[in-house]
Amino acid sequence: MDPLTQQFAAIRNPAVPPAKTATPIVVYILLWSGICILAAVLCTASINAANQCREAVKSIGRDCAPSIIAAQQIKQDLAKLDANSADLLLAKNANLPIYQELQTQAETLKNEFSDSLITAAQNITFGDSERVPITKLSAGIIHYSELVAAANQQQNTEAIPLIANASNYLQTELLAAGQDLDKANTTVLDHVYDLRSQTLHIQSLVFLLIWCLMNLLLVGTGIYLWRATKRVLNLGIVAALFLSLLLAFQVFVATEGSAYRLKVITKDCFDSIHWLWSARAVAADAYGARGRVLLFANSDHLPSALRNLEDCQEKILQLPPGKITLSSLRDNPQPAETLTKNPQFKGFLADELRNITFTGEREAALAAVQTWSRYCEADQQNAVLETNNRHADAVSLHLSKDASGGLGTASRFDQALELVIAINQAVFDKTVAEGLNKLQGLDWMVVALCLGLVITTSVGIWPRIREYIG
Repeated sequence: MDPLTQQFAAIRNPAVPPAKTATPIVVYILLWSGICILAAVLCTASINAANQCREAVKSIGRDCAPSIIAAQQIKQDLAKLDANSADLLLAKNANLPIYQELQTQAETLKNEFSDSLITAAQNITFGDSERVPITKLSAGIIHYSELVAAANQQQNTEAIPLIANASNYLQTELLAAGQDLDKANTTVLDHVYDLRSQTLHIQSLVFLLIWCLMNLLLVGTGIYLWRATKRVLNLGIVAALFLSLLLAFQVFVATEGSAYRLKVITKDCFDSIHWLWSARAVAADAYGARGRVLLFANSDHLPSALRNLEDCQEKILQLPPGKITLSSLRDNPQPAETLTKNPQFKGFLADELRNITFTGEREAALAAVQTWSRYCEADQQNAVLETNNRHADAVSLHLSKDASGGLGTASRFDQALELVIAINQAVFDKTVAEGLNKLQGLDWMVVALCLGLVITTSVGIWPRIREYIG
């Protein structure tokens, strides 16, 4: 009996069941296929998002940041070498006992520079943009050492043009190469942060769209099965919905958590770390500039040394006109906080005070401001002595390790900066490690959840198909 005859027979005789058509079977298969396809797309999108999160954290935390720090360490080592070269001649000319110590320090500084250069070379990630300045630094330090050695073989005024030439070479060539190394990695870091900050949120929206579409399909499938089978609850579809919610939770925690950690790593931690390391390098150059001012006191090289000194001091801290001065911050640095909204409050220390985030950072940053004001006070006393023709006293003050001496205040300022860096570095390292650990195993979890979603959907749909086929 053909299907049409069966339908008429069923009308005349209700005992005869109606024929089963293929339409519901096709609907079941289409629903199942759609859910499987969307689950596969969702799995791919989730894994791609996880990989981008992992790549961003690794690129900033493991590639860019260490290279930028190495570049600033190189610049600080170079500035210290340049300062040491001037100090050696000052101590030699004044016949001061610190001369032997400065000679030993020169060898130590060269070794520290070599270690910093090796660290930077081991972390080359972005090709020639890093390799070229590192090669230039490696060759340039040899030439600089030869120029300094030639100066040290001369006496008094004969050495000044040679040491000025060496210092000019270091300032224009080697420090510039160090800055190029910094810039190569800073550019990548900023690009990665800007790009990933945007794409992670976009990926979250794309994931949400696909996830909503799949869940609509799951709910629609459940409703269709209920109407077709008169069964209120389909355990397979309910389990699939539960796994879908779990998948969304895991992916959103990963992507949004990574976006937040990238912000902490880059803006909260590393911006401060970068400013403070830059301040360390510039402060070492400022101390060296004061030594060169003393050394070039009666030569044509004095104006350039004075400009260098002024530039360094302005890079570290510029106060707006008003009642708050560096000398007023010597005993109480807290008024500096009131200047953070003033656009004329500039410099690395000003930037850091605007970016206070972590416990203990505020106190440490204010202590650095206070230490810098004391360093500047010692520097001003040095300038007064030189102006009053007390050159020998000015040299002694510059090379003094006492609390009010040049070396002493410069060392204390460097230690103060190091403390603020340590606070930010601890959070930076912790957040980078946490970001990578949170993403560990996420790929397999996503695959397992998507696979489980397909299996539970199959469990909910295929028995109905077999039941219908009979």
